[in-house]
Amino acid sequence: MILDTSFLLDLKDGDDAAFERATALYDKGIVQRVAMPSVWELHYGAAYIDSADERRRIRNLLLMYPQADIDQEMARSGAELLAKADREADGASAVDTEDGLIGAVAERYDEPVLTDNVDDFDRLGVEYETY
Repeated sequence: MILDTSFLLDLKDGDDAAFERATALYDKGIVQRVAMPSVWELHYGAAYIDSADERRRIRNLLLMYPQADIDQEMARSGAELLAKADREADGASAVDTEDGLIGAVAERYDEPVLTDNVDDFDRLGVEYETY
């Protein structure tokens, strides 16, 4: 299961549904991974609000999960996913570049994305689950 930034933020902030889903995944022995674009988004948010406490919380959150790097093939695949979504929307699909890359990681590992941001992953045509 690829954990999207939206899920990780909800988990960090104590969202009950996110916590219950994380617990269920753990209990079932399902591998959970964080794609590198989510790592970037989380650190960007902490840097933007310029909070030492938020930086610490992000570091601790990320220690809980293996991280999935992006290679050249995944970068190409993410670009293809995003370009297709943009074409289908006659220009701009409103899908963030990072979500295209997260979608490519999900395809590489043949795992769904766990997200509350269903619109973007639906536009990308990537399998996802919500909580």
